[in-house]
Amino acid sequence: LLVVIPTLCSVIIVIAKNNKQILYALFLCFLLLPFILIVINRLANVTFLSIRVFQLGEINSVRIAVTKETCQEINQTLGKKVCNSQSLEPHVPICPVIIKSRIGNQAVLEFAHLDEIKSEEKNATDNKSNNPKNFYWITTKQADNSNENTRITQVVILDKSKILSWQPLARIKEKDFNDIKKTSSEKNTASALSAPAASEPAANSADNDTLKLVTLYDAKQKISAGTASDIDEFLLKHCREDTDEFNNKNPTPNK
Repeated sequence: LLVVIPTLCSVIIVIAKNNKQILYALFLCFLLLPFILIVINRLANVTFLSIRVFQLGEINSVRIAVTKETCQEINQTLGKKVCNSQSLEPHVPICPVIIKSRIGNQAVLEFAHLDEIKSEEKNATDNKSNNPKNFYWITTKQADNSNENTRITQVVILDKSKILSWQPLARIKEKDFNDIKKTSSEKNTASALSAPAASEPAANSADNDTLKLVTLYDAKQKISAGTASDIDEFLLKHCREDTDEFNNKNPTPNK
């Protein structure tokens, strides 16, 4: 096929007598291109590259704008508020969101959990609690008695036209759920050894806290109440949302 197909296309182009035949020959070459890609096992690579270029596939972190009606629909689907459907503005933001796919008439949105991984070695220039490099999506966990990881994101599928606009944000790296648990358990080794019988309930409680979904909506609420965590402040900056409450609690130092 690698020899015959290019030869056939070349012969058709050579014997062509006018521009229309040349166009037909070029169309034939384009039509036969997928067969060549299948033979060399590169069709999937080209397909994923096209999806990535046109941003139809997965976008790791994004801020979207929807109507209040769509906001309420997403909240009801998730069973959790990720935006303010009672806002005075006609459009409301949701951030951060993973756009899994925009192919066809539907959009697949994923809501994952964020966790802060504090590095043991930090220099003076990197000693910032809201450094984006320290925050990760918790997107997978290992199934019981299995070596395969299972995604634990919450998925919402809705009509693509309901997403009025969207903006890609800085990429957030992914972290496996077991790695998060391992890091947490190493920090609490002494307490686990002192109470082995209560380790299982404590682990379940820790899992629920770790897997708590936090979005820009939650961050705004906590900033207003004065109970913001490092993740909340990171979300305000990552989603490029500078609220008056945040600025008042974090005044710009005088130079």
